Amino acid sequence: MNEYLRSIINAFQDLIFIFDEDGTIIEYLPPNQRSELIAPREAYVNKKYQDVLPSSIIKELSLAFEKIRNGVPSVEFEYSIVNKDEIYWYSAVISSMIEGNNSRFLCVVRNITKRVRSEKACKESEKKYRQILENALDIFYQLDKEGIIREISPAVERYLGYKPEDVIGKPAVIFHQNEEVWFQGLEMLKKEGEVIDFEVQLQTKSDNLIYGSINAHTMYDDAGNIKGIQGFIREITKRKKAEEELMKSNEELQKLNRQKDKLFSVIAHDLKNTVTGPLGLYELIFNDYESLSKEELLEYLQMLRKSTINQSDLLNDLLMWSRNQFKDNKVNPEKVHLAEIANTVLEHMETSATDKNINIENHIGDDIFIYVDPDMLKTILRNLVNNAIKFSHTGGSVQINAQEKEDKVSVSVSDNGVGMSDEAVEKIFNKDVHYTTPGTKGEKGSGLGLDLCVDFVEKHNGSIHANSQPGEGTTITFTLPQKQFDKQ
Repeated sequence: MNEYLRSIINAFQDLIFIFDEDGTIIEYLPPNQRSELIAPREAYVNKKYQDVLPSSIIKELSLAFEKIRNGVPSVEFEYSIVNKDEIYWYSAVISSMIEGNNSRFLCVVRNITKRVRSEKACKESEKKYRQILENALDIFYQLDKEGIIREISPAVERYLGYKPEDVIGKPAVIFHQNEEVWFQGLEMLKKEGEVIDFEVQLQTKSDNLIYGSINAHTMYDDAGNIKGIQGFIREITKRKKAEEELMKSNEELQKLNRQKDKLFSVIAHDLKNTVTGPLGLYELIFNDYESLSKEELLEYLQMLRKSTINQSDLLNDLLMWSRNQFKDNKVNPEKVHLAEIANTVLEHMETSATDKNINIENHIGDDIFIYVDPDMLKTILRNLVNNAIKFSHTGGSVQINAQEKEDKVSVSVSDNGVGMSDEAVEKIFNKDVHYTTPGTKGEKGSGLGLDLCVDFVEKHNGSIHANSQPGEGTTITFTLPQKQFDKQ
């Protein structure tokens, strides 16, 4: 081989062997670069390859020579050599060559250690990456820019019941119970490039609902265009339920605080007034007993009777309201005669009505029977009639009516008194608002009565509402069952 050709070959980093027909190395050209793996030329030339080459390639060379003798143009194989505990990889290409009348084998050997190490490192990295994804508790996913699932971790089966192969190629929206929330998240990703702790409801393969928290970001191509989305979904159902329970507990606590404030207000003002009023009358009677006429004494006694009745009503309302707040009021329904119950209540209200010259008319038919707790019904009627008297002008009228509707009875208490605005109507039915106003003669109320009416009607699966206009009076209507019902 002339020197010019040798200089060209030496410029490459490949090893070149030329073997004759029987496998003797007749030429060896190492690269022009120092390496402890590369032996000098004299170590190989004119020697059998079986005697000088590493054992890891002797068999491969023999097979390659045989294939080429049988007409295969070239054979390529890879092998490795261990040197000082380090592994080096090589690629060998064997082909035939004709030199004069002689057949030769040309072998070009390239060091591929860097490539192999890089490939192994990539495979090892990918293996670790796969192991992390397969064992991660969160669901990892990749979507294309159209929202189609291109990759998803096995955790999707743990939480949603789908195998990865079942959903790859499908739109991610199939998991989302609320499509509007899903598209809202997509818009945020497009605008901001990421979403953090974005909460969604996910629908499992078995149609159950779980809560998930999404952390995701957009992926871009070299031109800066969005090419997809990558992120994690963390299952947070237990956390959400704990938050909901905490919120519910906070609401219950706030409700209890409002109930406490209402109770203290009633005790501090209304109950105190019902006690101090009669005490003043008692003092007046005892101090002036001998000088009082029979008419004056009767008047004072009637006032005491009225105060005592009011005090008894207030205490009764207060007791029932307190029991009701703590779920201690149980419904004991029975079949009752509605007109009879109403007449009993009206007898009790006679004194209050007489004091203001209020005419009370009971238009309930004698043939109406309902299935209710009689004590609760009496409380409802007593409070509604009492309010009607309270807000009626002297000489006014109160009417009680009832009408049968399918399996219910609609009962109404109407007056022609001061009436209410829509805002006031809303307040009197709002249990979170302690709303009271004085009557036409300055009568005070606790604000508990209507609360009880609402609760007791609802316990009978009924409804209650008011129709009123300022200056035109008020009608409060409630429904009660005529047959047995599921007690609340």
